[in-house]
Amino acid sequence: MVQTHPVFTDIALHSDDELMQLLGSGIEERETIHAWPLSCVQQVWLANGRRLVYKSQLPPTVEPEFYQAASSALLADHRLLETLGDSRGRVRTAPRLPSAGAKTRRCPLPADQ
Repeated sequence: MVQTHPVFTDIALHSDDELMQLLGSGIEERETIHAWPLSCVQQVWLANGRRLVYKSQLPPTVEPEFYQAASSALLADHRLLETLGDSRGRVRTAPRLPSAGAKTRRCPLPADQ
């Protein structure tokens, strides 16, 4: 059964088990950073200590093709994942977290509002 976003149900998401198989490490935690009708972006903490950004998005999109064609030391490492229905998934290295003294802003999730 395909997992979907709880509000934007057209967006198919890889389950923790699917991500574990694809990434080679267990999933410790997932947090939705941003969601709107065409995409969902989550921060994913892996059991091996890595932190990734997972994105599943609906067409129209040029991001997957851009990341496959672009070559720059400025771009984070990325990996395209299998398509689920119309949703295209990918993961990339998460940006470094700010230092403990820096102020951060957390985007509210639908459940937080």
